[in-house]
Amino acid sequence: MKLIFNSKKLSLTQQWIGTTLLSMLPLVIAVAYAVWEMSAQARAQQQLVMDQAQISHLSVSTQELSKEIERSARQYQLLKDSSLLEILQIKHNQLTENLNKIKEKLPSSKSNDTVNRIEKISSDINSESRTSNVNQQQKLEDLYENLKKSSNTLYRQLSDAIQQALSQAEQELNNVLWRVLITGLLALPASLLLLGASSVIVTRSIRRLSLAIHHLGQRSWDKTIEIDGPSDLIELGHRLEWMRLQLLTAEQQKSQFTQHITHELKSPLAAIMDAQSLL
Repeated sequence: MKLIFNSKKLSLTQQWIGTTLLSMLPLVIAVAYAVWEMSAQARAQQQLVMDQAQISHLSVSTQELSKEIERSARQYQLLKDSSLLEILQIKHNQLTENLNKIKEKLPSSKSNDTVNRIEKISSDINSESRTSNVNQQQKLEDLYENLKKSSNTLYRQLSDAIQQALSQAEQELNNVLWRVLITGLLALPASLLLLGASSVIVTRSIRRLSLAIHHLGQRSWDKTIEIDGPSDLIELGHRLEWMRLQLLTAEQQKSQFTQHITHELKSPLAAIMDAQSLL
């Protein structure tokens, strides 16, 4: 800012343009900050929506696979068809893949214990269905019941996790809006302050120029005219100084001429007065 105002190579127009741009700088920074914050928030919100949609899909898919595992195991116990064991193994693998994706999406969630429990129950159903013993049916019934309860528990936990993530995203958005508002409120006074300061500094040279012209009109030619500021005003100040010197010189020559005339006329007038007194 000091460089702009003190530069004698810039014209008045150039300095006005420079000071205006400088005054707009806080607003430009505020707008750029707002755009950056909102862009980052938009990307975060988009990623959040995609993640939550995937988690919701995995949650529903896990419940469906749990039911299909129970259905395949019951059908095998009834029909003893080995192809049903293959289907059971496929469903178990799909469920395990779903559970691993859930753990990747929510690595630190409290639902991980439930995920591990579901994975173990599914594995137990798969292995227990391939054995034959007296207590097999009762064990499978207990496993079915535990699988159903654990799947429902996981569904509720994932729903709570989604709701919590959405609440955090809303809070973060409110924080971003608040920061943008504060930045804008600070940028506006800063711009006005810079504009006012620049106007005072730039117009100071104009006031000095006006005062110098006033002094010339009042015949105050003894004070040297010195104008600082833009190059065109400095040049105009030099011309006014030249005019002052010309007027001062002319005034001095006029005074000298008057004194000379007075001196030249003094002797004849004295002689006339003496002659008149003699008469």
